[in-house]
Amino acid sequence: MLTNGAMYIDPHQLSNQRLRRICGWIIVGTVLLGAVGRLKHYAARPSYWNDEAAAVINIIQRDWRHLLDRLDYAQAAPPLFLWSERAMYLWLGPGEYGLRFIPMLCGLAVLPLYARLAWRTLSPRSACWTVAWFTFFQKLLHRANDVKQYSGDLLFSVLLLLTVFGPKAETSASRRMLILSLTATIALWFSFPVPFLFGALSLVLLPGCFRAGARGRVIWFLCNTMVLLSFLGLSRVTLSQGGNSSLLEFWTASFPDFHHPARIPLWFMGEVYGLFGYPFDAFGAITTLLAVLGIVALLRQKAPSSTGNFSRNIPTVLLLALGLAFVAAALHRYPFPGRHRLGLYLIPITLLILGAGADAESVGATIGFRRWWYVLTVPLLLLEAGQFMKDLFTLREESTTRPVVEYVRAHRRTEEPIYLCGNSLAVGPASGRSAEFLCYWPDVPGKVGIGFTDPTEIREERFWAVYSLNRPETKSPTYPEQLLRLMGKDARVIDSCQPGGQSGAMLIERRGFNK
Repeated sequence: MLTNGAMYIDPHQLSNQRLRRICGWIIVGTVLLGAVGRLKHYAARPSYWNDEAAAVINIIQRDWRHLLDRLDYAQAAPPLFLWSERAMYLWLGPGEYGLRFIPMLCGLAVLPLYARLAWRTLSPRSACWTVAWFTFFQKLLHRANDVKQYSGDLLFSVLLLLTVFGPKAETSASRRMLILSLTATIALWFSFPVPFLFGALSLVLLPGCFRAGARGRVIWFLCNTMVLLSFLGLSRVTLSQGGNSSLLEFWTASFPDFHHPARIPLWFMGEVYGLFGYPFDAFGAITTLLAVLGIVALLRQKAPSSTGNFSRNIPTVLLLALGLAFVAAALHRYPFPGRHRLGLYLIPITLLILGAGADAESVGATIGFRRWWYVLTVPLLLLEAGQFMKDLFTLREESTTRPVVEYVRAHRRTEEPIYLCGNSLAVGPASGRSAEFLCYWPDVPGKVGIGFTDPTEIREERFWAVYSLNRPETKSPTYPEQLLRLMGKDARVIDSCQPGGQSGAMLIERRGFNK
């Protein structure tokens, strides 16, 4: 508008532009800081731990074909992930830098992609909160470099969401559907949870595709058929992995109990509550309130059309994905996402909902309430930022096996057998804790027992007992003390190594042992 030859500039529009610019720079800084944290953790090269070690042993010991069979140590992983890790092993060897390289790349790539997703779907203030929570989430930081599929689950989850919520408003539902299906067809071979998100997003795009006429309907059916055929091929290839009884037993709590159907609704609500509270530990009550407010904020957005804003469909996508995940859990095919690592693929969309609730203006709160809105959001950020900064300046190790292997290798005689006890004091299936040692010395000469062995079955007078605990011990009797008691009153330790009080090895001698 022109006034006396000068252009009138709306102060409100200037304020919005300034806000967007400030929020944009905050998001860029947050992403860069998150990348530094992930690179620092990668460079620190902590020892392989439990599940990670179990995956590494399978990758080292199996060829391309046998990586498609049922994996050892109660493991299951998608083929493309296993093959990519096998390629890195053959190229760079079994070291942490080589095998963690691809997960690290996924962990880095997801940061700017998620920032773009948040920026496209939320208000600038909401995007700031969402990206900060995602970037500083401690469990995402720790899992970003693991030789596991978790960082891939996150990356492909964000990519799928971007195919629907990322394009410009004029992009048709049919075009979004085509890009979504092409991405999912390949991605599900790298990430098992992809079908849940794809199914939810496909159903959200269904009305727009059908409104586009016969061409849109044909595209929707063909795209779903393409993904279905890829999924059936994956199911056929990995069918033997799904029958792993140890995995099914481990996932029991994440399956609905149809023997007590009355408990299922409470179980379902508890798992969903855990999903929203997972990034913030004890702040579940706050995150639940923010989730409700976030749904309100998203539903207040302009109603979508076949070419319009899809952001208000975010809660619907989450609900549909949870429904599909419930079906898979009921069939004992995949655990229901709750407070555990296998539910990380839903963290991007749950944080979008929480972030939408973080902007009081988007929720429609009054001026008086807006002044106190930070009471809901700041504690969550302080919790995560504190944990992130602690990890940035200290090394958090989930295992200290590597120095233990170096010590045993330097001091052990070939005739002295090695018993890998893991963290167990009773006979049972060998765990990933038992496999940690083999990641660094897979071709040990002489006798090696994998998994806890009954002391009465150990016939040697002198042997090494190697263990790895979930965390350093603080109470007595310690694991070494309990293990030594099981070996009998004549057992004594003549050499030992215990770096950090978490992993260790003992050379045990039983002079009075009767063979």
